[in-house]
Order: sequence, then structure tokens, then C-alpha cells
Amino acid sequence: KKTGRRFELAISFYDHGLFQLSRTGDIRDSRDSFESAYQIFNEIGARLYIERLKAFLAIEEDGVEST
Repeated sequence: KKTGRRFELAISFYDHGLFQLSRTGDIRDSRDSFESAYQIFNEIGARLYIERLKAFLAIEEDGVEST
């Protein structure tokens, strides 16, 4: 499966989200970056990062955000 540079782009979004989270301690500041990373990781099948981001984004197994 070809991923091109999408993996690196997703890592950039992921790292930016972590940076924002470490600066403010508020997941809301990181949400856009984490959602962008999650979408790309999901498209390319990067399971490790998908699982990490599910925890940050409160996403359940069926892809639905928990409340």
C-alpha cells in the first residue's frame, strides 16, 4: 500500500497536537491537529497511531466519538 508523504504529514499533525497539549494542558487546543492526524492515519492504516489518537479524541471502536 502506497502512503507517499501522508505518513509524515500525519506525524506532523500528531506532533503539533502533542505540542499544543503540553503547552496548555487542554485537549481542545489540540483537537484539530489530532483529528487531521487521525484521518490520515486511518486512511493509510497506521494502527498504532490510530489507537493512540482514539484515546485523545475519545473515539470508540466503531469510530463514534464518546460523550
